This record gives sequence, structure tokens and C-alpha cells, in this order.
Amino acid sequence: MAREKGVSPAQLVLAWLLAQGDDIFPIPGTSNTNRLDENAKAVEVRLTEDEKNAIRKACEVADVTGDCYQKEMMSSLFDNTPPL
Repeated sequence: MAREKGVSPAQLVLAWLLAQGDDIFPIPGTSNTNRLDENAKAVEVRLTEDEKNAIRKACEVADVTGDCYQKEMMSSLFDNTPPL
């Protein structure tokens, strides 16, 4: 769908998230200024209701497994310091 619309997959996903309502605030992360500019242009992407529904359906049936980060990195995300 991204290719058909002439946008990047990241732009498509960000556009879809933005289309979910005024209470949704996607916060993409990047260390690359080119990607930052690309992500910002997602606000210009317009999705039809059919496209929004197709993306939602694809998300609902996706078989997502595993951690977001490699095992070695997961331990750095959490420390055992008790809250104040």
C-alpha cells in the first residue's frame, strides 16, 4: 500500500496512527535527520476509509512474537532501583 501511495512504510504507519483520532500522538524515534523529515511528511498522507480499515485488519491478523530488542539490550532497559 505504501508503494502504491508513493510513501515510505513508516509514513504510511504514522499517517494511519494520526488518522486514529486527536488523542493519538505517535512518537517515532530516529537519529537520522533525513528520517525525521520523512516522518514529519506523514501528516500530508491522506488515507481513505478502505485503506485505514485494510491496515487495521492487517494489524489484527499479524502474528507478532518476540522482544522488541535483542536479549542483551533488554537488560539495559530496566534497573532494579526501587522507586522513590
